Amino acid sequence: MPKSSNHKEKICEHDCYLILNELTINKVTITDYYQTKPGRKMITHELIVNLVKTLNGHQVEPEPKKNPHDRDVFVRNRIVFAGKKYRLIF
Repeated sequence: MPKSSNHKEKICEHDCYLILNELTINKVTITDYYQTKPGRKMITHELIVNLVKTLNGHQVEPEPKKNPHDRDVFVRNRIVFAGKKYRLIF
């Protein structure tokens, strides 16, 4: 996920148990990057944790890397949650 050049990201950890790609996840780290974009005021950390929980038991593939040293980035399009569609990037 690209970082804003003049914005220092704030990081929060949340307990969140799930299995993703056969790995056990116990905590989710959420940055405030999503809050730097217009139109996202209704997005909360609680909503993000709930969206992440919908991935429990799934296998997901990372996006292709431009640089082999970059971290893996996953993009899940069209997660329907509570009647609304969301895109989750992690």
